[in-house]
Amino acid sequence: MKRPTLPYLLLLVLGILLSGCTRPINRTAESRIRQALPEVLGPAKSYTVRVDSAWERTLQGKLARVSIEGGDVRFRNGLILDHLSLTLKGVEVDTDSHKLRKIRETDFTLTIGEKNLNEFIVDEVIDGESLRKIRLQLLENTVLIRGERVVLGVGIPFEISGSLLIKGPAIIELDTARLRVVGIPFTGRVLQFLKRRIENAVDLSQLSFPMVVNEVSVVQGRLMLTGKANPMPLIEQNRPNALW
Repeated sequence: MKRPTLPYLLLLVLGILLSGCTRPINRTAESRIRQALPEVLGPAKSYTVRVDSAWERTLQGKLARVSIEGGDVRFRNGLILDHLSLTLKGVEVDTDSHKLRKIRETDFTLTIGEKNLNEFIVDEVIDGESLRKIRLQLLENTVLIRGERVVLGVGIPFEISGSLLIKGPAIIELDTARLRVVGIPFTGRVLQFLKRRIENAVDLSQLSFPMVVNEVSVVQGRLMLTGKANPMPLIEQNRPNALW
């Protein structure tokens, strides 16, 4: 049996050593990205980052795939997301200047639960009219709002139910054409207030990392939005350490 030559053994050992370098190098990139996320996306209870790329490509600032998961991410308007998932493909970074060059594609999924939505939609006085005990429920394909409208000091219960639809690239609205109202008649002012509070809660146009919603779904206790994110503003800002 012919013994392996010394050059062959050296190449084999080198290959084994290099194959073990991928995770340490990618973990360094993951750490740098994770440190930048509170500024880019907003503060969160936790962020996890996973870089899937060959180690030599990572060293060149070329990341094939970056997966980001965020828990309890706070929007600038005060709304807290239960969960945010971002998948970035074809990320390129200038390793000298640490500036983002390119992101080929970004997909996102975000989830908002009833608890966080209810904390955002609080009781308020509207031009002399008071709403109180406002509570929102997320049912299958339906948003249900219950509360009381105070008339002459007496709380009159009401109930509004309807579906959500995509109003624009980054805005969701309550479909007033299909609303079902139970209780006393509503003035336009009260109805518009409740409608606006929901729409403001999930207005994604405020983010520094703009998102374009392709699908909205309401399941038991959760509101889910999926779509594509537009990284161009981050690239145009040309900020150091934007994602590196």
